[in-house]
Amino acid sequence: MISKPTFNQSILKPHYLLAGGGLLLLVLLGYWCFNSGSKPQRAIPDQTAICLQINGWANTKKNLEEGRLPHAERWWNSCLLDACWADLNQATALFRTSAGTLKQLAGNRVWAALSLLPNDQMHPLFLLPLTTDIDLEKILEPSGNPEVEWLGKSRFHSYQVYTVRLADQSHFSFCSDGTILLYSRFSYLIEDGLSQLDKGGSWWDSKQQRKLQDQEALFQQAIRPERLMQRLTSGMRPEYRSVLGGVGQALSWLNFRWSDSSFVANGISALPVSPEASEASEEIFTVIPDNIGLASWLSLSDKSLLEWGSFLSGDDAFNDHVLPNLGTELVLCFQQASGNRLQDGIAWVFGLSDPQEMRSGLREMGRQSGLLESYSYQTYTIFQFRNAEFLGPFSGMQGSDPRVSCAVVNGHLVVASENAILETWIDKCIVNQTLSNSPNFLLAKQKLPRSNQFMLFLQTGQLSQFAQVLTGKA
Repeated sequence: MISKPTFNQSILKPHYLLAGGGLLLLVLLGYWCFNSGSKPQRAIPDQTAICLQINGWANTKKNLEEGRLPHAERWWNSCLLDACWADLNQATALFRTSAGTLKQLAGNRVWAALSLLPNDQMHPLFLLPLTTDIDLEKILEPSGNPEVEWLGKSRFHSYQVYTVRLADQSHFSFCSDGTILLYSRFSYLIEDGLSQLDKGGSWWDSKQQRKLQDQEALFQQAIRPERLMQRLTSGMRPEYRSVLGGVGQALSWLNFRWSDSSFVANGISALPVSPEASEASEEIFTVIPDNIGLASWLSLSDKSLLEWGSFLSGDDAFNDHVLPNLGTELVLCFQQASGNRLQDGIAWVFGLSDPQEMRSGLREMGRQSGLLESYSYQTYTIFQFRNAEFLGPFSGMQGSDPRVSCAVVNGHLVVASENAILETWIDKCIVNQTLSNSPNFLLAKQKLPRSNQFMLFLQTGQLSQFAQVLTGKA
């Protein structure tokens, strides 16, 4: 005789069942919230360097045409995105026979992932979350779609991929799993997205990055600096590649977003910037010439940045007499490059805890290690050393005989690669041709919060010249 199994009746009490059911519901709800809202981002391939996010294609275009997205026009209309907008317009034409699909394309958020690899020819992978499923085969059937000349089908893993040929002999590929639509000019980009979706762990779907994005923004552009620098270095002159590598290490993520009448930029830095925002001293901008191409201001958490990547890890004389007098405020500057040498325009500006002690420290360091010369210029003293470590990742651009020049100017230490650069800076300071008197800089700074961890000022008119110097191409 087989006896019936017995159970501890206490575990079947209603309050235990309710607690267990509630816990299971919370787990399922958490899993759904984590996975459903970010599915397009989970399918963004790892090799993506730039990802655009458009909150409703039709509405964003309308706001742009009405001038409600400040500073977006130049980027939106740049040749870099011509292929992106052409592909979106073509997708709109292809879905014209399906009112429901067209409505989702025009109104839903859409992601455009750009790898910037040469084979892609600036064409992105588009990812569109679907509120209702669509029948791609029916929509793209040539007999019912005047845009399509031919329709082909293929399988990738468990997914059905559709490829169409248009009248101009170009091709488009599409795939939908019922919750997300992937489409691109190239089928291999669709496959990259599907592989990433199945594999999981997309770099673009981290909790930290989703937190920094604004779900209400009409248009966002996120950059993965590490990937962007990898793409750019292939076209760089070899002596400048270490510069881009340093940028890729320093910044792990950047995001630019445009909303109604506002523009905001934020990001994630690998540098030990101060966890608390602080206000930049007005004095530091009295040292920087107004013709500077780029000025990057940092508020440091401590002086550990000065040893980051051997940035300024000098010899004992440097560590003893210079490092202790450096403050926690730093500006990296790229001046308008002269000739065909980027290093002619690089300079650093450091806040100082004691300017007089810094002058004494420079003299003492010169007595102990490598002072080439010191001389008076105007009312300032210029020191020149044979010490490439002052320029950190930029020292490799100076060849076999690297030198560095320093001067204490208006209570700040200015470090450059040549004496002539310092003399130009001093001339500019004396006649007050500095950022502190630049209308463009003051207007841009006025729009920022008073307290920041990081600020970047860029004169876009000099970008083409910098590009020519970096690539060696006109």
